[in-house]
Amino acid sequence: MTQRTLLFLVCTALCCSPKKATAQTVPYLGAAASFELFSTVGAISNTGISYITGNIGTGTGAITGFGTVNGSIHNNDALTTLVASDLQNAYNQLDTTSPNFYPGPVLGNGDTLTAGVYSMAAAASLNLELILNAQGNENAVFIFKTGGAFTTSASSKIILINGAKAYNIFWKIEGAASFAAGTIMKGTIIAHNGAISIGTGVSIEGRALSTTGAISTYNTTAYFSNHCIDKLATWTGAINTDWTNVSNWSCGVVPTDTNNVIIPAGSLFYPVITTTQPLNDITIQNSASLVVLDGTLQIGGVIINSGTFDVSAGTVQMNSTALQTMPGSTFYNSSIHNLIISNNVILSGQQNVSGTLSFSNSNDTIFTNGYLTLKSTANGTARLADITNEGTDSGNIISGDVTIERYIPARRAWHLLAAPLSSNSAPTINSAWQEGVSAGNPNPGYGTHITGGTTALGFDQGVNGNASVKYFYSSTNLSALPTATGTNIAITTYPAYFLFVRGDRSTELLQGINAPLSNTTLRMKGQVNTGSINATVCATNFTVAGNPYPSAIDFHSLTKNNVNDKLYLWDPKLGGVNGLGGYVTLLWNGYSYDATAAVSPVSQYIPSGQAFIVESLDGINPGTLTVKETDKSTGIGPAARPVYGDEKMRVNLLAVGADGASSLLDGILTTYGNNNNNVDNKDAKKIYNLAENICIKRDSSILSIERRLTIENNDTTFLYLYNLKKPTYKLQLTTENMNNSGLYAVVRDNYSSVINNTAVNMGGVTDIIFNVNTDPASYAANRFSIVFSNSVVLPVTFTSVKATRRLKDTEVKWTTAREENIQTYNVETSATSTGFMQAASVAATVNNGGSAAYTWLNVTADEGIRYYRIKSIGLNGKTNYSAIVKVAKDEALLANTIVVYPNILKGNTVLLQLNNVTKGSYTMGMYNMEGRLIKKLSMEHSGGSATQRFAVDKYLTPGKYLLQLSGKSLLLTTSIIK
Repeated sequence: MTQRTLLFLVCTALCCSPKKATAQTVPYLGAAASFELFSTVGAISNTGISYITGNIGTGTGAITGFGTVNGSIHNNDALTTLVASDLQNAYNQLDTTSPNFYPGPVLGNGDTLTAGVYSMAAAASLNLELILNAQGNENAVFIFKTGGAFTTSASSKIILINGAKAYNIFWKIEGAASFAAGTIMKGTIIAHNGAISIGTGVSIEGRALSTTGAISTYNTTAYFSNHCIDKLATWTGAINTDWTNVSNWSCGVVPTDTNNVIIPAGSLFYPVITTTQPLNDITIQNSASLVVLDGTLQIGGVIINSGTFDVSAGTVQMNSTALQTMPGSTFYNSSIHNLIISNNVILSGQQNVSGTLSFSNSNDTIFTNGYLTLKSTANGTARLADITNEGTDSGNIISGDVTIERYIPARRAWHLLAAPLSSNSAPTINSAWQEGVSAGNPNPGYGTHITGGTTALGFDQGVNGNASVKYFYSSTNLSALPTATGTNIAITTYPAYFLFVRGDRSTELLQGINAPLSNTTLRMKGQVNTGSINATVCATNFTVAGNPYPSAIDFHSLTKNNVNDKLYLWDPKLGGVNGLGGYVTLLWNGYSYDATAAVSPVSQYIPSGQAFIVESLDGINPGTLTVKETDKSTGIGPAARPVYGDEKMRVNLLAVGADGASSLLDGILTTYGNNNNNVDNKDAKKIYNLAENICIKRDSSILSIERRLTIENNDTTFLYLYNLKKPTYKLQLTTENMNNSGLYAVVRDNYSSVINNTAVNMGGVTDIIFNVNTDPASYAANRFSIVFSNSVVLPVTFTSVKATRRLKDTEVKWTTAREENIQTYNVETSATSTGFMQAASVAATVNNGGSAAYTWLNVTADEGIRYYRIKSIGLNGKTNYSAIVKVAKDEALLANTIVVYPNILKGNTVLLQLNNVTKGSYTMGMYNMEGRLIKKLSMEHSGGSATQRFAVDKYLTPGKYLLQLSGKSLLLTTSIIK
């Protein structure tokens, strides 16, 4: 009889008990298997020194006389109730077995018996030696049934030969059982309605169990074999949820890959797996549960689940040597975090992978039958890992369709998307992103509306009919889908699409921009791409390519034949609070990628379903981009951008709202080092955003990243602003490694004399607020430039400005450096951060090129929020402005903020500035971009503004991290990059 047939018979006996069992079936002991001595109703006593390995228990009565027991003692508790039930079931199974042999009342006397069921109508006894011969079959079962009491003579014994095992021997006794001194007994003894008396020096390899009757021992040695019965391991849950605790198993050992495991109903505790654990077959009974939590369960056989099998946070590895089937109802919510294929596997029902699908061997196949989904949620997107395992394996196949999801958070924005599917039987755009309809919402939370044509062409009908899906027909030129086909074309027709996502299909199109925002998940179903995928890169201009895999890929590791190590990615969160997205340029610098928007999470790791833009290396000949299985990546965090010796200047363009809050629109980057000042493939051309743009204009080229020689004397960066349309903006200049002696810079403004010649902080951040109006000069593309110099003495530098309330008054303090040829300082104030008016004039006091400190008290300060800045006026009439500071009579009017500096982590120490934060206890959490907590600490804040310092792991993975301060009904967030 095969193991699987045997397991099936055991399970059948459990579900339909009592049922007549066959000769070779062992009874299911359940929780009783972990007990050496047990009586459902009866006391248990010991005399002398006995050695008991296993649990001792009784449902009623006392347990006395035992010293040290290698097990637990249970008296009338929840476990003994379960054991009593399982013991009765085991007795019933033995009672209904059909006999093969009918021996006389005396066993032994040197006789040899083979496997089978032996039945004696009345009382029976054992005399001298009884030899049990398994004939080489380690699964041979011996069952002895008596119609009355059972006794042994002194020094009688049972001898096992040819593979016979004590755990396959059972004695069903109707009445009392008495074992004389020196008896050597083998097997599990179940006395029904009778006491068990064990004489001095008796050894039992097995169990002594009674349904009703006392049990007494005297200098007894009793233990059960360190094996699972017929390779069947039964969970008892007697101690806790620990799978690796041997006391939780009926056989006293943790299962191995040869064991069939049963998780029965009614356990005190149910198992939780947190490490890697193997088994053969697994059966989970109704009302029972098994949880795999950050561990791996290796399954070598079949899965039978009538309870709860939760692997939503764990890993399942299918690793039989024969074809395995995964039924649809196997796992809780049909959800698996990680699935490892180490065998040929068939899916016969829905399986949702939320983490990673991978292979561990060669020449294995998963037959999906269309039942596999790679899930995507706010917590992450599932991926198909490298099926070659870094080239060590081959021949692995995914046969059948796979559903690939991409979660998109609530925001009206454009997305640059691709289809990681084979063109063979690919779905249409309509069946994928529109859930197969052009009206209605068949699956809430999924799909989106696509407008731009008629219903017959698959389009939804909106207010104005604007095209909300476009493709690239030449370089970065966009066009609506062909009018003859609309969204009824295969989604793989074009390598990438610009898709405008308003939310899921519950969005009311007739409400336009006033429609409520919603999250959605876009999905498509087809044959996934595997193996190497080639894409041709145009000789000139740009080429749009899609990530061909349902996994993030590392752009830097792609095989590039005449393709520049530079890419353009679309970040849908750029463009301001209500913006529709913008491009981020990434350019390899020999160490990592420089990026135009350091705060953007996009990186060299291109997510599943994402498209990107590249160009040829020489700009003359076409190139080839090859994406390989080994290029797949977990895609965690942004690209590592280490700080190195090159000088850098980043200029971000931000929109400033009516409330003074700013949001990033676009950015440019200049690096100074071992480069040249010519425009070549080490620079990055600009791709225009749909909204506002900031660029670098160099000769006739418009750039997003420029590489130049280290500044030795004079240099100018010519900013180029395009498509400005808001009233107020901010230029934010951030410099790195540029505060060397003698290097200065100012911002030149061709429109505003107030801003013109504003000094740049060469060792940090400079913010410049500027306004746009109906005057074309205010939004001229060439309004701003940045001029560097080593030889010209520039206006005074403001090193600090601070405004503080003093009862009804406001105290304004400022300090300066390099004060020379300054006539006066004007203190200017405003209620709105614009439209400043002079409030006071203070004469300069130093003027020797050194530092100075000034204080002015505003004794007529207005209530509410006020803004202050300092204007320096030189002897030659030149002016310069400080940063703007804010103060309020009511401190509650000031924003609660946290600021981390430097925002690019150096070393392993973080300095956190708390501004206007109430005194009290707070918790600081550090999270990666997947939302996983990296570090947590508690802090006491004295109130107002103060600095907190804390250390992080020096081995922290490079990437972007969120810092979140919580407490006192306050939740503040900022970010840091390592």
